[in-house]
Amino acid sequence: ELLNRAPLEYFVIVDPAKTVNPTSAQTAIVGIGVDRNSHMVVVRDVDAGYYTPDEMINRAFMMCKQLGARVLGVEVTSLNEFITQPIRNEMFKRGEFYELIELKARAKKEDRIAKMVSYYRQGYVYHLSGGVCDALESQLLSFPYSKLWDVMDATAYFIEMLDLGERYFEPPDSEDP
Repeated sequence: ELLNRAPLEYFVIVDPAKTVNPTSAQTAIVGIGVDRNSHMVVVRDVDAGYYTPDEMINRAFMMCKQLGARVLGVEVTSLNEFITQPIRNEMFKRGEFYELIELKARAKKEDRIAKMVSYYRQGYVYHLSGGVCDALESQLLSFPYSKLWDVMDATAYFIEMLDLGERYFEPPDSEDP
């Protein structure tokens, strides 16, 4: 029902792990829809695991395609061209082009995640039901003592994605150009 209430603009956020070691961080891929008129941020899809770079890129592209996302945000901290070049190359290879946004860690992970609190408190953030957001919800409920931080950290980048894309909530009764 939530998805039928308003037209959502979708983007996908990727927080890549630097290794596939099961004792390390996971790669997190999060699909988010935004409706600036209804002031809604909908976490629509979550995918987390120990993926090789090609698996990560494939999963991110699949999520973009499933959601109809036109924007792909990727945390590049300490990876830079080692992550963006293969993604751009895959875009050309597949003929699937997304606006690629390089996300840089602006603060400590804890601080990025904590910045979501005001969005949740104001009732702007929704999670798709049916178990899709279980990993996110588990991590958020344990914050700041969660064993895994990857999904909530990737989700927290929605704030930077909105800012970099100059997407802000519209005042009531305004027309989206």
